[in-house]
Amino acid sequence: MEGWSREVKSVRHLAYTAPALVLLAVGFGWPLVLLVVGLGSNGFTFPARLIVRVEMTTIELAITVSVAATALATALALVVRNLNEWVRRTVFFLCLFPMGVNIAFRVFGVQYLLSPEGPLVATAEALNLSLNPGALLFTRTATTIGLIHWTFPVVVPLMFVAATRLDEATEHAALLLGAPQRAVVFRVILPQLGPAIATSFTLSFCLAYGSFITPAALGGINDVTITRLIGSFLADGRGADASAAAVVALLGPTVFVLLFWLALRAARMSTMSTRHLSAER
Repeated sequence: MEGWSREVKSVRHLAYTAPALVLLAVGFGWPLVLLVVGLGSNGFTFPARLIVRVEMTTIELAITVSVAATALATALALVVRNLNEWVRRTVFFLCLFPMGVNIAFRVFGVQYLLSPEGPLVATAEALNLSLNPGALLFTRTATTIGLIHWTFPVVVPLMFVAATRLDEATEHAALLLGAPQRAVVFRVILPQLGPAIATSFTLSFCLAYGSFITPAALGGINDVTITRLIGSFLADGRGADASAAAVVALLGPTVFVLLFWLALRAARMSTMSTRHLSAER
C-alpha cells in the first residue's frame, strides 16, 4: 500500500508539474523561436550557437539570482520571526523600501557603489585592502548584485508571511525529543516553507530572466542576456521581425492558462458524472 501511495503521489506531482513546464515553454521558449524565425525570414542571419550561448547565460544568471534572493529572504524571515513585533516591522519596512525607488536610480546606485569613484573603492584604499570593487563593474557579478537588489524586496513578503505560519509546536517537540538544531531546520522548518520557497524562486527567476535595465547598465560584453539581445534588434529597427514573438509572449500564457482551466473543469465534471452514475447503480 505504501508503494502504491507513493506512485499515486508521484503521478499527482507530475500532473501539476507538466502544465508548468509547458507554460514555461510557451512563455519563454516559443517567443524566442519565433524571434529567430522572424529575423531569418527577413535576411538577418546569425550563428545558432550565439542564441544558445545568450540563452544559457540568461538562465544561469536568473538561477543564481533566484537562489540568492530566496535564500537571503528565507534566512532573514527565520532570524526575525521570534523577535518583537516592532523589530519585525522595522526590518520588513527596510527590506521593502527599495521598491519605492525608481529602478533606474537603483541601478545607478549600484553603478556608483562599484565605480572607481564610489565609496567601496575609497574605503578599500583607505584601509589598504587588496580588494578592488571597481573591477566588478560591467561584469556578471555586478549584474547579479543589481538583480538581487531588485528581486529581494519582491520575495521578502512571501517568506515573512510563510515564517509566521510555521507550526512552532512541531519544532518545539522535535527539540524536546533531542533533535539537533540543524535537523530541525532542514527536516521540520524548511519542508513547511517549501511552497513559499518554490514560489519565491519562480517569481524571482521570471523577474531576473526578463530584466533589461539592470543587465544593460551593469553587464559586460560577455554577459549579454536575451533582453539585451532583443533590445539591440529593436534599436536597429527590426521591431517588425519580433511582432509574432511579441504577440505570443503577451497572449500565449494567458490562452494556455485558460485552456488548462477549461480542461480541469471538464475533467472534474466528468469525474462527478461518473461518480453519480456509479451511485445510481
